[in-house]
Amino acid sequence: NAMSGRLFRRRHPLPMGQLGDLCNQLAGFLYSGVTVVQALDLLASTTGMPKASRQACRLLAQELRGGLLLPEAMQRLNPLFPSTLIAAMRGADGHGKLAAALLRMGKQYTWRQQQKQQMLAGMAYPALLSGMVLCVAWLAVSWLLPQMEPLLTQMETLPPATRILLAGGRLLQNQGGAILAGAVVLGVLLHFLFRRPSVQLVCDRAVLHLPLLGRAQRQVATARFARTLADLYACGASILEAVALAADATGNRWIRKQAETAIRQVEEGGDWPQAIGRIDGFMPQLALCLQIGSQSGALREQLEMTAEVMDRQNALASKQMLNLLEPVSTVVLGALILLLMAAVLLPMYQYYDSLWSLY
Repeated sequence: NAMSGRLFRRRHPLPMGQLGDLCNQLAGFLYSGVTVVQALDLLASTTGMPKASRQACRLLAQELRGGLLLPEAMQRLNPLFPSTLIAAMRGADGHGKLAAALLRMGKQYTWRQQQKQQMLAGMAYPALLSGMVLCVAWLAVSWLLPQMEPLLTQMETLPPATRILLAGGRLLQNQGGAILAGAVVLGVLLHFLFRRPSVQLVCDRAVLHLPLLGRAQRQVATARFARTLADLYACGASILEAVALAADATGNRWIRKQAETAIRQVEEGGDWPQAIGRIDGFMPQLALCLQIGSQSGALREQLEMTAEVMDRQNALASKQMLNLLEPVSTVVLGALILLLMAAVLLPMYQYYDSLWSLY
């Protein structure tokens, strides 16, 4: 129908939070003995669900009534559903573990959404302070100091901060349009530059080795890789397909490129735990986990344990960094406000002091 066609043409993936809720609810219905089509029809008619999720359920039900299996229907509706979910459904469908696979993937998508929300919440306070300081600085440079300029130019000496802000105000008044146009052109050029695969690859490699932040990025990548690999392996996906999709789930192109090289080495007869363990960007614990898990037959358990350890370490490090970031940002931004106040108030103090000396 027209509504389904519009959703398909939009080609927007389901948001991570909605995808997690959809998988969890669908798994609940399947555990209750409801068929997949019936569960999708029920979810499509649930008014409490987001519109995009209800439309996706309706589309899936239509494809299943046409004779397709669930993974084939999800593949046909690409990119509504991520490749990790499609691979998990493909592996679970042949082993009769569809509900369990949906529940595992739902938990993973919910976990990733929670990570994103925690990061955004932690950056809200510094972003708010930065916005307030920028507004104060803009008012001081573009309005307050120009109003005071006739008075200030009569003074013999001005504080350095006042001279800098006055020069900035004149520059904005005389060349504001050119500066804005240049900023727009630079932003467009940088946008197209960072869309180049080679530049993205260099940036993704560099971010893994940044001071302070690099370790946190490697922990996040390791946790996502281990959790996704464990889920796909438990759902019955082949190990090489699971490795490729788990590397893609890290969101890092440098790791993804190395995983492709490692997969080719395994296909040529190499040892897959060693090949994956040599990937630059993972924590050293992952290589040991893969070796022990593959030898003991408890790969899924080892991967899940490694993911949990990485999550706890990253959560602790992120909390410490955010706890440090808030007071540091407050001090820095307070110093900037003090500088602005000094640039405005010191000349006034000098002016009134000179008047007082005349009497």
